[in-house]
Amino acid sequence: MIIPCLHLRKGTLVDPSNGKNVQDLSACLDIVSLCPEFSVVYLDKLKETEEFGKKLAVARSCCVEYGADSAEDLLDLLDSGASHVILGKEHLDGFRQFIPKERIICKLTASRETASEELRKDINNLKERTSGFLLPYERDFQVDEPSLVGFAKELKSSLCDNVRLIISVDHIISYSTISQLHSLGVQIQMNATWLLNDLSLGQIISSCLKSDRPDGLIPTLVVSKCVIPENFHTSLTEGILSKT
Repeated sequence: MIIPCLHLRKGTLVDPSNGKNVQDLSACLDIVSLCPEFSVVYLDKLKETEEFGKKLAVARSCCVEYGADSAEDLLDLLDSGASHVILGKEHLDGFRQFIPKERIICKLTASRETASEELRKDINNLKERTSGFLLPYERDFQVDEPSLVGFAKELKSSLCDNVRLIISVDHIISYSTISQLHSLGVQIQMNATWLLNDLSLGQIISSCLKSDRPDGLIPTLVVSKCVIPENFHTSLTEGILSKT
């Protein structure tokens, strides 16, 4: 499943890749609304940014990453509608007595240089204090997608099935890689602004679905007599747009 990530600064949505304000704000939020869950990252602590974030949080299940100074700040986010708060492992002990683990996502560091064994130990040591783990897959260049899938497969195979893993990528990745991660039970968090240009509506929706077919495809309808969809993503998109 894709988890779109919204980055907020100065009371509006920004593209973290270039720091510029997102011009088509409504289109971006419309795309985000198609996903059952999204995340919000606060890039400053201005009042207008906090108010904008709270308006977004009431829409649906929302994880919030915020440099909170106190438990009161985090509780205020949860009371405003956020479903979870994202905390670094160094903050778990300080805040977990105030916030139930079901409302916490623990953020760990993940990269090709980070050994899976080291992450596995961290996750097993912390899994009773959190409902899941966010692993930012940080790279200085474009993501090596086969290595990303291999990393996720190796890590997932060494953990219990009920451990929730979310991998956050800082570059666009292909739908094929998203599908492979989905089949492993790993969710992918990505910049919401990428969804406007790099993935189709059908791909975004199908990332939230699980097929019981051997080929992994989702049965859809041909909604136009004139156009035969080239794949099930196109068919799904056409069906949604035509409201059939």
